[in-house]
Amino acid sequence: MGTRPANACLTGIRVVEIGQALAGAYAGLTLADLGAEVVKAEAPEGDPAAQTGVMDADGVSAGYKATNAGKTIVALDMRAESDRARLSELLLRAHVLIDTHKPGVMERLGFDRRRLTVLNAGLIHVSLTAWGRSGPYAGRDATDVAVMALGGGLDVSGSSVGPVPAYPPTSDHAAGMQAATAVVSALFRRERSRRAVGGMRDGRGAFIEISQVETVLAWQSPALNEAWRGHPPERRQDLLTGGLAGYQVYRTRDSRHLAVGAVDRTAWVAFCNGIARPEWIARQREPLPQRRLIDDVAAVVRERTLADWYGVFQEIDCSVEPVWSLEEVPHHPHLRSRGSVRAGGDRYEGLQVRSPMIFDDGEPSERPPMVRAAVDGVLSNWSVPDRPPAWTGDPPAAQATDAEPQESPLVFRSRYGRGAGP
Repeated sequence: MGTRPANACLTGIRVVEIGQALAGAYAGLTLADLGAEVVKAEAPEGDPAAQTGVMDADGVSAGYKATNAGKTIVALDMRAESDRARLSELLLRAHVLIDTHKPGVMERLGFDRRRLTVLNAGLIHVSLTAWGRSGPYAGRDATDVAVMALGGGLDVSGSSVGPVPAYPPTSDHAAGMQAATAVVSALFRRERSRRAVGGMRDGRGAFIEISQVETVLAWQSPALNEAWRGHPPERRQDLLTGGLAGYQVYRTRDSRHLAVGAVDRTAWVAFCNGIARPEWIARQREPLPQRRLIDDVAAVVRERTLADWYGVFQEIDCSVEPVWSLEEVPHHPHLRSRGSVRAGGDRYEGLQVRSPMIFDDGEPSERPPMVRAAVDGVLSNWSVPDRPPAWTGDPPAAQATDAEPQESPLVFRSRYGRGAGP
């Protein structure tokens, strides 16, 4: 029997993931990286993401395979009563539910919070939506660019021409990470609560609401506070928005790009010496935006190729790096030395990007390819654990939950009532 991977902290935790949003898929991937057993339920026709992007010879997209690595995919037709019953059986055995449906969908399918609480009082249910479960936008469609626009994530990004969509989608991945953090926190709280529910193996569950827009909004807290005080950051005008010569992306002679992050004094001195312009060291204090200095640096960078500049700054530590293409990134010496990216046997086997979470100097577990399985097969392997007493009172949703807006995108509610803890 092999040694358990160092990052397998969630071994034995069962996760059911339903919905098609990338945020939920990334949350599930993160939990799988930590050792959880993740079962993703899809409609019989499959997830549209499987047919989006670069397709492999088997007719499934490369991106879909990467996002669902390590998961078991099962087909459930939620229009059929028999498959809704199978989902109930999965949730009876699960510890975590990641749900990315719009508000109201789970209720229409018969899985409202009261039903889930009675079914499995220890379940940690993450409702992961674009706009949140309340408010005028709650039922609206959304993509990352719209969420980023409303949450303030696009206002000062991009070039002088205007904002640009982020890739990969920022709000999806950020909310997915937030969801995984919330799940781990709720699991820890539940572990501490076991003694309060008669020593059962599972303690109290939770209902956790996370929205992509509030995740983005939380990241904007410093900028929003500056704007509130009458000094909003502006695109191409401020320290980190394109106004500083030492924080730019410059074009090289061969139409590649060099990223310069020489913000502090030591780095700026090293950078100026690297481009053979020591007389520009004193210009670091020029007022923002430093348009003349930016133009001067740009002219110098355009004189040489990216390979030339790479050779120069390999020997100078000042936060300067070529903008590597996605084809080049896996071959970078630093990433290769750390084993951050591993290639398959051929092009269609793809690459495996290692989990960024490294515990105790160990090696993260390999991400096995996703597998498809019958629901009944999963159920036969998942026994029904001991549970805390089923809650028979009013569901948390029926209790007063009005509160002042919070900066955090997480809204924890115990299944035994808001604020009930261990």
